[in-house]
Amino acid sequence: MKKGKIAGHSDSTIKRVPGRMPEELRTEGPVILAAAVTAALLAALLTLVLVKPEYVSKAGIYVSTEVAADTAQAAESGTAADRTASATTKTSESASDAKLVNNCLEITRGSDVLQVALASVTDAGIPYHTFVKHVTATAAKNAQVIYVRVSADDPYNAMDLCEAVAEEAARQYSSVARAGTVKIVSGADLPTSGSGVHAVRNGILAGLAVILAGFAAVFIFCLTDRKLRTDREIQEILGLDTFCMIPKNPDELRSRVPEDLDEPEEGSEGGAE
Repeated sequence: MKKGKIAGHSDSTIKRVPGRMPEELRTEGPVILAAAVTAALLAALLTLVLVKPEYVSKAGIYVSTEVAADTAQAAESGTAADRTASATTKTSESASDAKLVNNCLEITRGSDVLQVALASVTDAGIPYHTFVKHVTATAAKNAQVIYVRVSADDPYNAMDLCEAVAEEAARQYSSVARAGTVKIVSGADLPTSGSGVHAVRNGILAGLAVILAGFAAVFIFCLTDRKLRTDREIQEILGLDTFCMIPKNPDELRSRVPEDLDEPEEGSEGGAE
């Protein structure tokens, strides 16, 4: 024993952990909860201050091949034989339109379109390598419409850049992909609300992380603390009974000693006459 502390065996330390955890958690619980609330509020505040919202503007471009327009006109005015030929032509037309849409998607995401679009918006203030990551192009299901989406930290920048990309892409659809019909069916809209700022989520995650760290710290403390703290632990580990427990605080020990114990009783000194 060292410095008046009784140490238990290592194999018994693990057995004491479940019994000590509730007591330690009751003691340290308010501190852990206060730290968790503080961390949650701090994480939410930092998210609102440091993370800028992202605004997304969208535009739609309709594309089709020249065969589609010719076939539709022939189907309306032709004979039965013409309609049969038109039905056959529509099959090849669908394949051509699908190929055209894929080509247009590649053109939209290409550097030729994006460099021209970025250069046309002089006040964008966005480097090209950053701008490329904020532009997406997708095709609508069962429709020959390509949706262009551009995100930026300013709603007006997002709208202007999306409009520039849609106009330049539509121009190159006709010249490069040789599309028969190209039409911007929905212009770039002005986003009214931003996204990407998750202050509540980050606050909750930070609070949970602190709580888990607190539980882990209490568990490690209970696992590594080899001191015997209760008479039950002394009985289980050493097989000895305890007569009394000496308080750690000397003032507490003095408070338990009767005040008249140190004072001699009147008439206790002197011999009998």
